[in-house]
Amino acid sequence: MKIVYSWLKDFVDIDIPVEELADALTAASLEVASIEKFKIPDGVKVAKILEREKHPGADKLSVCKVDAGGPEPLTIVCGAPNARAGLITALATIGTVLGPDFKISKAKLRGVESFGMLCSQKELGISEDHSGIIELPQDYKVGEALSVYYPEDSVIEIEITPDRGDCLSVLGVAREVAARFGLPLKKTALIPVEKSDDPIENAISVSIEVPSGCPRYMGRLIRGVKVAPSEEWMQRRLIKAGLRPINNIVDVTNYILLHFGQPMHAFDYNCIADKKIRVKKAEKEQVFKTLDNAERKLIGDDLLIWDGSRPVALAGVMGGAGSEITEDTHDVFLECAYFDPVTVRKTSKRLGLSTDSSYRFERGVDPADGLSDSLDTAAELIRKMAGGEVAAGRIDENPGKMVPREIRIRPSRASLVLGHSFSAEQVFSFLDSLGFKCKKESE
Repeated sequence: MKIVYSWLKDFVDIDIPVEELADALTAASLEVASIEKFKIPDGVKVAKILEREKHPGADKLSVCKVDAGGPEPLTIVCGAPNARAGLITALATIGTVLGPDFKISKAKLRGVESFGMLCSQKELGISEDHSGIIELPQDYKVGEALSVYYPEDSVIEIEITPDRGDCLSVLGVAREVAARFGLPLKKTALIPVEKSDDPIENAISVSIEVPSGCPRYMGRLIRGVKVAPSEEWMQRRLIKAGLRPINNIVDVTNYILLHFGQPMHAFDYNCIADKKIRVKKAEKEQVFKTLDNAERKLIGDDLLIWDGSRPVALAGVMGGAGSEITEDTHDVFLECAYFDPVTVRKTSKRLGLSTDSSYRFERGVDPADGLSDSLDTAAELIRKMAGGEVAAGRIDENPGKMVPREIRIRPSRASLVLGHSFSAEQVFSFLDSLGFKCKKESE
């Protein structure tokens, strides 16, 4: 599990050296495997390509006039296929050190002098993408150091043991950090702005035929979205955490997966037959094509998500081909559910299909507040990044009666079991840092 330090700060106000944080996590039984530090090199500036012309002596090179905030435009020879007039990108100026034995200097390329280098994400250490130069938002100030927008950060990779499924998220690790340092845990869930007066119940129905396999299923509907790349801040976080950005809808579901530890799935609402969602088992020897276009032979114990006529997802493991988000998607139905860990584990293992989703469901997710927080936050993020209107209300089929559990704890008994004396105030403080809601009763 890769934890982005700046992302962790969304949940807990901590400002210590990353090495000290790593030691604290290891002491809390979360073994740190590696620390990767990220810093934009000095000398890299936000730049704008003013003109692009074909290089007179090379078919695959371009000659660009670039504004980097100086008194005169710079001439830069570039081989990137996406170089074009009007693009905001990153320029490594002369003298910039991008790596060992990689210092930018004035050069002559096929007879044309070049005064710097336009950079890809890989050359800046942001990701492994080397397909073209980085494309930055249009509101970035030309001539500003790129480090202003990409501040120094670190990524901590943690080895998660099978019994610590609660730490397969930034929130889970933040709980441990908050408790370790006696800091409050901040709530980051968003409340969606419901612009539509038409309740979701009028648009889609959900039925659960196998409550033992799916004790709770929630959903929200967002109409009128525009599928496009997600906002740059979200792409940056996903890349640092090891995921590839896809589009603003899918990226939100992956963001929620890492943020709260809750797997989600987004359906193209207009591909759902009869506007029905049914949770039921597969038919004997049924063949189902998953999102990776592989045909999976199922058995009667496998749990599927069906629409009115066909299966559309392998519950807790992977979505199906035919109802996925595409560029033509305009309405999105968001699934957020709790699937039985044993059911998911058996299906995943038998098919040899392990996903980020199944990995978390197998270890258990929060079936109560975690579902609603994840679903509402996802709906609001999609509304902000893809437009559209969130339908009023949310589907919440809860045959398993999944609600927050109430646990009674006696400080005196805890002290006896642990062999160390704790006051009631200390116990409350520990539990509060871990995100528990506490109330006092007389012993």
